Amino acid sequence: AHVTFGKVQVIRQAQFKGLVIGGTTPALQITVRSTMNTSQLLDEYLRQHGAEKAKASGLEIKCRKTSGTFDGIVGKLDDVASGSMTHRERLKGYNPTDYPATLLDTLPGDHLVVALKPNFGKTIYQYPIKVLRLVVSMANLHQFVQSSKDQRDIAGQLKLPPEKRNEMVRMVWGGAQVIPARVGTAYNQVSHPRLFSTAASLGFQPQLQFAQRSVSINQDSEMLPALRHSGVFRVATPTMKVAIVDAIPGEAHAQQRRSQLVRMKELFASMQISLKSTTDLLRVSETDPVKRRATLRQRLKEALRTDPDIILVYLPTSDRDGHSADDKSSLYNIAKEVTIGAGVASQIIYQKTLETDYADANIIMGILGKTGNIPYVLAQPLPFADFVVGLDIGRRKMRNGGALNMGAMSRVFLNDGHMLGYSLASGSILEGETIPPVILEMIFPPEDFGGKRVIIHRDGRFPNEELQGLIEWGAAINAEFYPIEVTKSGTPRMYRQAQGKIDQASKQTIFYVDDETAFIVTSPPP
Repeated sequence: AHVTFGKVQVIRQAQFKGLVIGGTTPALQITVRSTMNTSQLLDEYLRQHGAEKAKASGLEIKCRKTSGTFDGIVGKLDDVASGSMTHRERLKGYNPTDYPATLLDTLPGDHLVVALKPNFGKTIYQYPIKVLRLVVSMANLHQFVQSSKDQRDIAGQLKLPPEKRNEMVRMVWGGAQVIPARVGTAYNQVSHPRLFSTAASLGFQPQLQFAQRSVSINQDSEMLPALRHSGVFRVATPTMKVAIVDAIPGEAHAQQRRSQLVRMKELFASMQISLKSTTDLLRVSETDPVKRRATLRQRLKEALRTDPDIILVYLPTSDRDGHSADDKSSLYNIAKEVTIGAGVASQIIYQKTLETDYADANIIMGILGKTGNIPYVLAQPLPFADFVVGLDIGRRKMRNGGALNMGAMSRVFLNDGHMLGYSLASGSILEGETIPPVILEMIFPPEDFGGKRVIIHRDGRFPNEELQGLIEWGAAINAEFYPIEVTKSGTPRMYRQAQGKIDQASKQTIFYVDDETAFIVTSPPP
C-alpha cells in the first residue's frame, strides 16, 4: 500500500485501539494513517546543498528513539560540527537517552555531528548524523519534489477517498482474523440500529440566522454564498478601515495580491460592508533578516497611526515553514506582538494562499470576527441551556522543550451562539492538566452564572479532581453545569454505504459508544 514519488514515500500505518461498546462488548478500533518519509539521507542533503542553505531553508529533522523508530524529538538544523574525532569523543560523555550509547563506538572518526534545535524550547542538542532523519511535510514538500503534479498526487495519497480508506481497513481486519480472539464485522445501522442516530432524529435542526433569513449550512463552502445572499447578522463596522503591510519579497506576487483585495472588496460590499484604506500600501522590501524585522515593526507602527480597524499583513510562506510557533524572531510573531500590544486586530495572509481563492472564506470569516461583526447566530436558541462555555489551559513553552501550564481561559457564548467574550484566569501556575477550584470559581462567578444552565466543553479529558470541583461549585451557586469532554483526535471514521458505494458519513451522524460517550460527525472527513 506504500506509494513512492522519487525520493518521497507515502507510508500506510495501521493503528489499533480497544473500545467497550455499551459497557459490556469489547471492540477493536482500526485506523489507517498515512505519513510521508524520504529516502534521502541528511548527510546526502548537506553534501548536496551545504549546511548554510539547509539552515536557511528551515528544514526539519527528527531523532531516532532507543526503540529504533524515528519518532523522537523534532526540530530544525542549527549547526554542523566539523566532524572530527574530538566531537565524537565529546558525545560519548553525554550518556544519550534517545539512542544507544554503544552506537558511538561504531562510528568513524569523521562522522558528522549535527546541532538540533527543538521546535519547542531553546536548548540545542548535539547528535551524530546517523540517528537523524529528514522530516517531510506538506509545508516543505517542494524541497524534495519539484514537480507540481507529483506534489498534487502526493497530497491526494494523504487524503484518501472513503472507499479506498475503507478497503485498507478491511485488509487490516482480514489480517486480524489470525489472532485467538475473533474480530467480528463492523458495527452498522442494520445490525445495531440503536447505536446510531442523527441530529434530525433527535429533533435538532441546525439553522443559522443571518441578517435576512435563516439558512442550513452543511458544508464550509456554503458559508460565503449564505453571507452574500443573506447578509451579516450584526454589522459593527459598516465602513471597515483597513491598512495593508506587505512583507513578501519582490513584486512577482503583486498582481495576485491586488486580485485578492478586489475579490475581498466585492464580497464585503455584498455584505453591506465597505472597505476603506487608511494609507497607501506599506512595503517591507529588505532581504536581510535583521533589517526585515526592524522594517516590519516600523511599517506596522506607521499603519497603527492611521487608526485602522484591522491590518492585513502579507508574509512569505517561508516565514511559517522556517520558524517554530514560539520563535519570537518570526515575522508572524512580530506582527502579532505589535498589533495585539496596540489593541488592533490583524489578519496574516501567507503568499501561498494568494495562488488560489480557496482560502478567501477563512480569511474573510477571520476578518469579520476580529472586527466585532457577528456573521450569524443560531436561528433557534438551545432550549436546554443558557450559556455554552469552552474551557482550555494556556501554556508557555519551556527552554527544555516542555510546557508550563500558566492559567485557564474560557470562551462564553449565549444559547444562540452569540459570543459574550473571553474570561482569563491568569497568574496561577497549574500543575498537570487540572484547573483547581479557586480558578474555576474565577471563571464562573456567581453574579454571572448563578442559577443558570451551563454547557461546559473541555478541550480533552476532564481530570477527576477538576470535574468534582466543578460539580461542587455549581451546587454552591445553584447552577446546573453540564460538562462535556471534546476529544478531537483518536476517534474513528464513520462511513455511509449507498447503492453499493462507500462514502463519507453525513454531517451530524452519531454513534453511541455507551451512555456517556458518542462519536459525532461535525464536518465531513476528507
